[in-house]
Amino acid sequence: MRALGVRKWGKSDKLEVFDVPVPSIVNSDDILIQVKAVGLNQADAVKALGYARLLETVELPFIIGFDYAGIVSAVGDSVTNFSPGDAVYGFNMGATACAEYLLLSSSYKYSIAKIPGKLSFEESASLPVATHTALRALDKINDEMPGGLKGKTVLVTAGLGGIGCIALQLLKPVFGAGKVITTLSAGKIPLLSGLLGEGLVDQIIDYTSQDVVAEAGPGCVDFVLDTVFASMAYLALLKPGTGVVLSVMGKSGTTLAEDYPEAPWMLKKLMNLLDAFYKWRASRWGVRYEHANTQFTKEDSERIDGWVGEGNLKPVIGGVFRMDDLDRVRKAFDLVATGKGAVGKYVVQIS
Repeated sequence: MRALGVRKWGKSDKLEVFDVPVPSIVNSDDILIQVKAVGLNQADAVKALGYARLLETVELPFIIGFDYAGIVSAVGDSVTNFSPGDAVYGFNMGATACAEYLLLSSSYKYSIAKIPGKLSFEESASLPVATHTALRALDKINDEMPGGLKGKTVLVTAGLGGIGCIALQLLKPVFGAGKVITTLSAGKIPLLSGLLGEGLVDQIIDYTSQDVVAEAGPGCVDFVLDTVFASMAYLALLKPGTGVVLSVMGKSGTTLAEDYPEAPWMLKKLMNLLDAFYKWRASRWGVRYEHANTQFTKEDSERIDGWVGEGNLKPVIGGVFRMDDLDRVRKAFDLVATGKGAVGKYVVQIS
């Protein structure tokens, strides 16, 4: 079968299409997917560079792809929730989804659900990581903050990024946020309402030419959802005593171990120290620093299905490219890797 990945660790220029054997069912809870589309993530770039070898065993050739959508081809004897022919989407912790077939094996942490609503494979492949990460973060703060997010003032960084555009669609319609602010570069500002719809955002700040803290107002924001690893830059925005900044990029040693049990103990210790430092920095402003992991659950998948059906949630796709169109795939890969200039999610069509 054809697959997209790297034979040598490196940047996008090392991406190529190569042939690998078709996987087959091994364990009773395995699921074999005929992949139709794959969403690109920054984690793909990290793994292609070889950095993930610090956390787990990764061998060459390496197939990229965490987010996938496709059709169930075969299942193990103990699988009862899915059958051959089902249209599904999900997230595979071990990547390797960017191929004609993907084996979801019990040896890796994997997630799968029926495709929401009447979405296409390409639309569905754009959702798993971004949607479940955004939802995990919003649920966490909604549960922990007195009164939840209802009526609160929220800032979401990078409102047209993969996670940001999902959060903006949920904050007012689902969580009842009062005022929603987001940051965008000047060129993306005209795109926001057309891609997401009207009435979701109250204030847009051009972070390239404006002072975000001054524009939003020091001490005026209840919650900052940081999608660009810039939490410490926004502490002055938060209301002392109750404000919270949450990074979807951050991890502690504990949450790192949940995703990567093989990670070296020294790295886990370092991550715990870094997390403690961020919490200390935030405490000096009288606010809290938090982070959230991606969690793909059946309950959340059902909620997402409902929101898609109601029209409260729609995929935002910056481009769709055939797997063998390497020039365009590499350019999209670079956009995703740097986070600069990307709009929504970029999707690779497999078949």
